Amino acid sequence: MIFRVQDNDKAITDSLFIINDPIRAIRAMVEEQLRAKVYEFAHDEIFGKRSEIGDEVKNILAEKLQEFGMELDSVQVKDIQLDARVLDAMNTVVASSKNKLATINDAEGQKQSNILAAEADKQVKKLIGEGMALQRQAIANGFKNSIEEIKESDPELR
Repeated sequence: MIFRVQDNDKAITDSLFIINDPIRAIRAMVEEQLRAKVYEFAHDEIFGKRSEIGDEVKNILAEKLQEFGMELDSVQVKDIQLDARVLDAMNTVVASSKNKLATINDAEGQKQSNILAAEADKQVKKLIGEGMALQRQAIANGFKNSIEEIKESDPELR
């Protein structure tokens, strides 16, 4: 971050007497703004949006520094280091989300497996039924043929 004191007597006075340690105060303001901005993004967005985060922090910080007679020239967010507890919490959320998706995928796979098994069972039962119908038809035809042969062999049975 690059900043400077504005070139006027009031700004010079303000920059010397309003805050005792401007570097520490600015660092605290930057950290506060970064924390506030980081919580607005999803875990996987944070590190890809450094420029957007930097722009937002710059705008807010520029306004605050005006109160102390300073101007902000630039802010670059090179690295975002989150507190270990925050990272753990974010990783837990990501892991939970991935576990949820895995559970849903497993359930969908099981559902498809059950559907395929039911369709296969239906086809097997249909084929068994058709086979039994053909078997009954063949038995009936056999009886019919036998009766006709018996009738033909004895003319009195006609």
